[in-house]
Amino acid sequence: HRLPDPSGQSFNPGVLNLFLSFGGPRNVVHLPGAGSFRCSETELGFEVRAAVTIQYGYDSWDRHLSASEKQQWMVAGPLFNIRVEPAGAVAAVHLPHFLCLRGTADAVLPQMRIAHFTDGRMTLEEPTQVRPFHAVLENPSFSFIGVLWKPIYAVFPFIPIHSVVLIYQVVKAAAITLHLYLIPNDHIWSSQLIQTQRESSFLSMFFRPVICPLCQ
Repeated sequence: HRLPDPSGQSFNPGVLNLFLSFGGPRNVVHLPGAGSFRCSETELGFEVRAAVTIQYGYDSWDRHLSASEKQQWMVAGPLFNIRVEPAGAVAAVHLPHFLCLRGTADAVLPQMRIAHFTDGRMTLEEPTQVRPFHAVLENPSFSFIGVLWKPIYAVFPFIPIHSVVLIYQVVKAAAITLHLYLIPNDHIWSSQLIQTQRESSFLSMFFRPVICPLCQ
């Protein structure tokens, strides 16, 4: 069956004592049998045919995209490093993206691609299906993988993206100093920002989050 969006049965991954080259931890999960599953931390989804062990974590787009590729393509979601055992057990992967499709699908969908990086080279595939928060790729091969979008500014000069607002206050400051950040709704961006602010003694101003489109 197909994963709804948000997708499938949720799981909380364990974390291996193993680190990606850019410093992020690698998650590991063993899925016991056929079904649809979604990682509660990354929103990464899998449709699996049989029992499978999956290791995955974030990686950096900057490490893989060349200068010319950055001019041609816009990052549309996190880049993942995924390994699967046994190979072929995953029927489809659901990769999170932050493009807003409301009223823009005709312009967005033809320009969306799934990027793979192997041996220092990028290859592109059309997603099998695009959903409001995920791009679906059936019968995937795994490597460094994520969602890109190719802007055509003459046709569609601005693309709405799902964004979040984060507000931080200086701890024990004589005057109130606030830092306000408007960033794409991307877990790795928010996690890195939260860590940086904590190390700088800033306190998060908690409120009910509102996610809305912002033109890029």
